[in-house]
Amino acid sequence: MSPRRHLFWFLALAALPSAPACGDPEIKTLEKKGQHIDVHYAEDFELCEGTVPSFDRGIVFVAEQLGLDTETFDHMTFTWLTAEELDEASHFFFDGQAGWAWGSKSYGRHPLIFHELVHMIAHQEKYNAITFFTEGLAVAFEEGSSRRYSPAEIVDPRPYLGVRYDKIDYQVAGAFVTYLLSRFGPEPFWQLNRDLRYFSTEGKFRRRFAAVYGIDLDEVVDSYMTDETCPEGAFAIPQPPSCAADEIPWRSEDQWAYSRIVDCADDDVAGGDGTDDIAEIALTLRIETPGRYTLSILSDYEVTGVMHRCGSCPWLYSDTVFNGFDGFDAEAEAEFTEGLYSLVLRSRASDSTSLAVELRPSPPNNPY
Repeated sequence: MSPRRHLFWFLALAALPSAPACGDPEIKTLEKKGQHIDVHYAEDFELCEGTVPSFDRGIVFVAEQLGLDTETFDHMTFTWLTAEELDEASHFFFDGQAGWAWGSKSYGRHPLIFHELVHMIAHQEKYNAITFFTEGLAVAFEEGSSRRYSPAEIVDPRPYLGVRYDKIDYQVAGAFVTYLLSRFGPEPFWQLNRDLRYFSTEGKFRRRFAAVYGIDLDEVVDSYMTDETCPEGAFAIPQPPSCAADEIPWRSEDQWAYSRIVDCADDDVAGGDGTDDIAEIALTLRIETPGRYTLSILSDYEVTGVMHRCGSCPWLYSDTVFNGFDGFDAEAEAEFTEGLYSLVLRSRASDSTSLAVELRPSPPNNPY
């Protein structure tokens, strides 16, 4: 996530948008080049072969959803470093952050911080935006437990509209930005974003919101917090890059299955071994019949998974997170509606992992 900025440095950099993002050119890194982004990483790290292609596809997928043309983008870079090297390269940021982005450059201490790439995509359209939109947009394209609240836990976003990094709630911002994009599309979002600056107040947010969206903010928030129906014409955005992964068909009417060996050297595996030990794959599957399903995973190493519903009104569907598959035959149950789902699975990059996944309708509960 983007760090809080010292006020002095923020004002200086706001006046100089071409200011260099990296503070220390002496840090030695390796490099892998892509079409839209190059990834630099510490010399003793291993970067999985599919990381750069995954970033490239994700940049295009997110830009298309936001109505932006990647042909007009500056070429981007992401640099993966240790926590100490990141602090050393970040003179004008507070220390201890997981990552940051400025313009077309980003840095992080984890190999898969797509959050920072979304910041770079947004920077192609607007610098120095209000914090609520800056961070809300990046969170809106994530998947996992931090992405948004479940419909039963929706939080009023109004107290956070004019706050800065020290008080912003990323989850609240991501949830409401998700709602705005899906309900109204990207065009009014960008128009309002262009009208607001880093120091814009809640009052200005409210005035400009009414002018741009043609509706009072309170009315929109009330609908967001109370209406659990998907309105006709809602946009199927924002969706994380995993929703663009290859679709795996069902083997039979009541069995979906997928198996492989996950290896960091494979060109569809993203991640790396360094500050983290992560090898990630993404795929999609389609559920035709709503109901309760059982996901089973058999592997020789701990695996975590996230299922995300790809489609309209994403604020109504919380992600299903599967944690703690500990290398044995483990399973978990969850309720799913009909639609296309992405499934992201993470194992380790330091060694190949044999993996078998199965999804079946759960048997009906028998009270006797």
